[in-house]
Amino acid sequence: MANSAKEEAKAASRSQRNVTTNAGLIEIQVQYRAVGDLTLDPRNPRQHSQRQINQIADSIREFGFIMPVVVDDTAQVVIGHARVLAAKKLDMPIIPVVEIKHLSKAQLKALRITDNRLAQLAHWDERLLGESFLELKELDLDFDLSVTGFSLPEIDLTLRVLQEGMNVE
Repeated sequence: MANSAKEEAKAASRSQRNVTTNAGLIEIQVQYRAVGDLTLDPRNPRQHSQRQINQIADSIREFGFIMPVVVDDTAQVVIGHARVLAAKKLDMPIIPVVEIKHLSKAQLKALRITDNRLAQLAHWDERLLGESFLELKELDLDFDLSVTGFSLPEIDLTLRVLQEGMNVE
């Protein structure tokens, strides 16, 4: 009888865990926390160059800090290490944060890897990218296009390739 009760408890636990962790849409709440209260994971496998931190800081300066950082219940950063470093560079006192409470330690670690890896798997549609840069260049911009993360020579090359493609068709 004791084994049966244990098996039922394990099955119930698995069932409850699946319902909780595979919920799909999780209701989140954005909070504003002091940058100094957040802890970066020293074992984060994703590394950021100073150049990238500077680019992110430039982006935040231009567009605002609009992507919340994701933290666990101990305020350790799960997603957004580079944004936290950029916020520190900009001497921002507080930033938007979402605290994740429904995931296990293993899931949080996997989420960190997943978030970075899945972004790497995307690719650029070179024609659409070129058209976007062309549209931006035709607007009266009050900022440098390099804030997009593309260098000006990269943007020029993309536009040249787009123009050559238009001339061929």
